[in-house]
Amino acid sequence: MWKVKLSYFLFFLAPALSFIALLYALSLWTIFMSFTNWSFGTKLSNLKLIGLKNYLDLAHAQRFWVNLKNNIIWLVLFVLPTSGLGLLLAYLLEASPPKVERVLRPIFLYPTALSFAVSGVLWSWVFDPWEGVLNNLLFKLGFNWPIPWLDDPRIAMFPIITAAIWQYGGFATIVFLAALRSSTLREVIEAAKVDGAGTLRTLIYVVLPNLKHALLIVISLLTIFSLKVFDLVWVMTRGGPGYSTEVLAVYMYVLAFHQDLLAVSTAVATIIIALTSAVLIPYTYYAIRRWFGRG
Repeated sequence: MWKVKLSYFLFFLAPALSFIALLYALSLWTIFMSFTNWSFGTKLSNLKLIGLKNYLDLAHAQRFWVNLKNNIIWLVLFVLPTSGLGLLLAYLLEASPPKVERVLRPIFLYPTALSFAVSGVLWSWVFDPWEGVLNNLLFKLGFNWPIPWLDDPRIAMFPIITAAIWQYGGFATIVFLAALRSSTLREVIEAAKVDGAGTLRTLIYVVLPNLKHALLIVISLLTIFSLKVFDLVWVMTRGGPGYSTEVLAVYMYVLAFHQDLLAVSTAVATIIIALTSAVLIPYTYYAIRRWFGRG
């Protein structure tokens, strides 16, 4: 009997396992190619292993280090604010009357449904120096000169991160809202209110300690996005001015399709994989061991 169940199990699981195996195979292929002289038109028979040359070329390129710094800025200025905003909005929705929540919840979630290309175009209009909504509002408040939001290398990164926070805030809100609505947590919150705990105390001492699973999911997924972000940056600035807003994923694209340096681009892809693993694996291990008592 168990053999029949196993065969059914494997039959329905085979497509998913095959797809996962293909993804891992392609990842390993990418890593292997980063040690070769691969370029467009290179036959497999002409591939040569060149060791760490592609990585050494990246290490000597100032542009690479600017990109890496920009990804770290994304990691700090995107993950924490988005998580905090999502938690705050979820808590406010939970405390709102049902009629208010039915109106606000789709509004918060709507940006998540948009493609990054649409969001990039939308926010490019918002931050346009002359015709944009934001600068026109500032003109009406008394400002006499437009702020070049996307043209000033010192501040161009912040509008893009703002667009990303707007788009992913709804995702974080829904995850936290689902966690808040677990029956166990609701009972604890009600008990805290009966004991006289205020809204802020309830949030800090009751809600936060019981959102460990949601925090792990949200922070992990937002971290992955911040380290592989491409669409918003490409649509809004194409990495400019210069390459002041360029990130590793954009640099990888430029190397592959603008400069025909496929092997170097795979080295950048490998670095993105390594960087994501270096951030997520220790965090996940720490979270599981500290919060859930495992590991």
